[in-house]
Amino acid sequence: MKKPNQNSGVLFDLDGTLIDTAEDMASILLDMIQKYDGDQHISMTTARNYVSDGSIGLIKLGFPEVSEGKVLELQKIYLSQYQKKLCIHSKFFHSLKSLTRQLEKNDIKWGIVTNKPTRMTLPLLLELNQYIQHVISGDTITKRKPDPDPLILACNMMNITPSNSIYVGDAKRDIDAGNLAGMKTIAVNYGYIKKGDDTAKWKATLIVDTPNQLSAVIKRELRL
Repeated sequence: MKKPNQNSGVLFDLDGTLIDTAEDMASILLDMIQKYDGDQHISMTTARNYVSDGSIGLIKLGFPEVSEGKVLELQKIYLSQYQKKLCIHSKFFHSLKSLTRQLEKNDIKWGIVTNKPTRMTLPLLLELNQYIQHVISGDTITKRKPDPDPLILACNMMNITPSNSIYVGDAKRDIDAGNLAGMKTIAVNYGYIKKGDDTAKWKATLIVDTPNQLSAVIKRELRL
C-alpha cells in the first residue's frame, strides 16, 4: 500500500461540516424572534439550514422586514447571547472526530477554515476539548470565503500543496473558495443546505451525503 503524500492535507469548514452547531445557533435566533417580534413561522428545521450563513444570515431570516441598521443592532444582541451559549449541544458530526485522529496518526495535517470570527471559533473548540493547530477564522485576514486567500494561507501555514489537498464544506462559498485555491473539494449534503440549493451545481470534485461517507472518501483519497 502506498503511503499518504506528506504534502497533502485536509481543511474543513466548521459549522455544518465538522461540527454540528445548529441547535445552539438556531435556538438563540428563535428566542430572539419571540422577544423582538420576528417571523413567527421560522422553525428550528428552517433555521438550521441557514446556520452556515452566520449571524447576519440568521437575523435576516428571522427578521426579513427590518432595515440594515436594525439587522446590525440585532446581530450584536445575537452574538452577545451566542458567546454565552457556544457549546450547549454542539458536537462533532458522527465519525469525524475519529477521522481527525486517524489523520493525525498517519501524520496527515488537517485544519479549519471558517468565516466564523475568532472570538467564537476558538472558545467553541476549547469547549469541545479539541486543540487544532491550524485554524483560520473569518477575521484572521481581511478576506473571507468565497475568496481563496484564507485557504491558501492555511495551506502555506501547514506546508501542504493545495493540488494534493482537500477542502470540505457545506456551502457554495466553501466550494468556490476551494476550487479557486486549486484544491480538491468535497460538498457535504448532510450540512446546512438551504431549500432550493443544489450541491450538484457547485462544481465540487465530490459530493457526499453522510459523515461516514465523508470519512470513507477522505481515507480513500489520501490512501489511508
